[in-house]
Amino acid sequence: MLRKSLLFAIVIILGINIYIFTKKSPTSSKFPNNHKFMLNTIKGKITSKSLEGKAVVLFFGYLNCPDICPTALSDIQQAFKLLNEDEIKQTQVIFVSVDPSRDSLKNLDEYVKYFHKSFIGATSDEKTIKELTSRFYAYYSYEEQKDSAIGYTVSHTTRMYIINKQGKL
Repeated sequence: MLRKSLLFAIVIILGINIYIFTKKSPTSSKFPNNHKFMLNTIKGKITSKSLEGKAVVLFFGYLNCPDICPTALSDIQQAFKLLNEDEIKQTQVIFVSVDPSRDSLKNLDEYVKYFHKSFIGATSDEKTIKELTSRFYAYYSYEEQKDSAIGYTVSHTTRMYIINKQGKL
């Protein structure tokens, strides 16, 4: 398991570095329309426009996720340990909750800060989340859990989306 996590962390870090330090001259640092977003965070709205010029790692999940979400954020955390301060400043990780009815902005912020102080927890209303996930070809659905205190779980895509400094996925 440790070997698999280390390999995953190395792949993530290589991907981030490729996007951060690409030698191509950017024609634009703007996000394409299909990747634009506006989400709520504990500190207010965050938009794709406010992140222009940074590499962005976007992950869709939810706080009650028992395994995929904490493992993915832990893998990103391990990858961040391989970056220097300048590279960290040029990279923004955003954990987008697809369970806005249960995941408060305060709880999202506390959760992601456990992994790294620069990570951002974000969400929005159901309509915005559905629209955003469909533009990234991400999937989530609520699965009823009869006879359970939590009521439902959420099945979701496990992909990480890396958007380079030029706004390309």
